[in-house]
Amino acid sequence: MAGSKSLITVLWLALTAGLTLPAAARAHDCSAKGLDLCLSFESGTRFSKNQVRIGSVDRLVTLFAHNKAEPFPPGDRADDETRLSLVEGGRDGRHALRFTTQDDDSGVHKTRWERSEVMLRADDTGALPGVEQWWAHSVYFPPDFRVAPGAYRSSIFFQFKQEITEGQPLVALDVFMEPGRGGPRAILRVINRGAGGGDQHAQYFYRTNGRANVKGQCLHDSFELGVWYDFVHRIRWSYTGTGSHEIWMRKAGAPTKKVLARSGINTLYGNGRAYLKFGTYHDPVPGKSSVIADRIRRGSSFAAVAMPDFRLPPDTVVACNNSSL
Repeated sequence: MAGSKSLITVLWLALTAGLTLPAAARAHDCSAKGLDLCLSFESGTRFSKNQVRIGSVDRLVTLFAHNKAEPFPPGDRADDETRLSLVEGGRDGRHALRFTTQDDDSGVHKTRWERSEVMLRADDTGALPGVEQWWAHSVYFPPDFRVAPGAYRSSIFFQFKQEITEGQPLVALDVFMEPGRGGPRAILRVINRGAGGGDQHAQYFYRTNGRANVKGQCLHDSFELGVWYDFVHRIRWSYTGTGSHEIWMRKAGAPTKKVLARSGINTLYGNGRAYLKFGTYHDPVPGKSSVIADRIRRGSSFAAVAMPDFRLPPDTVVACNNSSL
């Protein structure tokens, strides 16, 4: 477990460094057939008050900032560049969107966790009962990304939540400090919560390194800073046990793999809609922590949302090392 311990040390002690992202995978393009939401954070992105305004396929889309911008309260300022800003070297095109929490950025929207995120309203997600959708997104963890040490600590970077209903995310992807022999290790994880909300309604569990009934599922265990991770999701929204969720992913330079295939689950709490949040939302850490997001897509097929070189692998789920479903 020496590698896991050194990774925890890197995550905990990482110092802010000059950021140089890898070159863009391809030029910004929102013309794919079947694509109906296309967010790439180029120089035309506008930050004003609590709003980020960005062009999509055929319209302008508004994202709403949730952060501890000064003055706080109320916070939620999109134009606070210490917490929300464009950076060079996006995954799709020249730029990406960087989210940063400063020291003790807790208390944002009634939570002890620290938060710097944007929200896409349910009117724009179209996530309704009975609807099936394809989503894609990319995330980069720069040198100043941190996750709190200790088992079960978490840093969420992509989540769907039920409109109006308070509580846990419906679907969340996070950097998770997975428990196990020899101490926790940092992994990428997904968790779905069903009707009723809360961890007690987690829809599936997995076994890892001597621990059973760990909520959610490990997606990737060779976690690194300084690389892009690309995801494609196929989600059927349901609160009656007919939902499903599949995920394909790759770490830049590695082959694409299928990492989740769950059906007969609830992906909604009840008869309502889901909105999307992405950025960074995490257990408190000292100092600041950043996450970079780019290339948010929604469409009617895998081909509509995936990068041209993101190929469908064999239809078999690849489990994490030392994990079983």
